[in-house]
Amino acid sequence: IRQRTASIRSFLGWCWEERLLDEDLRHVLRLPVVKMQPQRTLTYDEIITLLADCDDSPTGIRNRAIINILLDTGLRASELCALQVENITFGVKFITPEGTVEVNRVETVVKGGHVGVGWFADETAQTLRAWLAVRERVNLFSRPEVFFSLGGNTPFKPLTSAGLRATLRKLGEAVGVEGVTTHAFRRSMACLCEEAGASSRKVAEYGRWSSLDLVQRYTQAYQAGRQFSKYSPVNYLARTQNEGAGDDH
Repeated sequence: IRQRTASIRSFLGWCWEERLLDEDLRHVLRLPVVKMQPQRTLTYDEIITLLADCDDSPTGIRNRAIINILLDTGLRASELCALQVENITFGVKFITPEGTVEVNRVETVVKGGHVGVGWFADETAQTLRAWLAVRERVNLFSRPEVFFSLGGNTPFKPLTSAGLRATLRKLGEAVGVEGVTTHAFRRSMACLCEEAGASSRKVAEYGRWSSLDLVQRYTQAYQAGRQFSKYSPVNYLARTQNEGAGDDH
């Protein structure tokens, strides 16, 4: 609503500047205050639990690849479902002061129709290769899409955003993890990248975000919670009391 109101105000401003209106009506529309909602971020333990529940069946191999690619690249639902084999490049080499490093990349069409690049590491590459091998065994190698449905009403059809949402929801329900969505993985990607040492600017590049503010909004609450026990007033009092008791001896 806030974005649409801002668009209407911009249009009214243009009409005023072009003398299509007798008065400037921009002030008539006030931008609504949008309440900030908590952002769901998957924890380390939740992600490990989800991965551990993926067995070596074709569905389990596919789901493991989906989880890893979402977490490493931060792909949106539409981007993952539209991902094609030709968009994946394994073994991209870079020369660094420490030596040659090798990573993997995906190309995806992001919001606005621009082509974006996502990166993923060896662990994700292994799970993705394993799924591509399964994909070939079930005679899906002639199709361009990477991920397919393996059951339900549309077996062996390209995975849709609705199908992906259902898959992630079932994965979460199976192990008691709530709120498993592509956006939860996308936010988790930002938080874990920063925890691993990446700057907010780097995280924005990896996740193809145009705004640093959005990245920082995702990561600040996560980092605050992760570090709180260190700064907890109650823990501080307990430490102080323990130190005082030690001095008495």
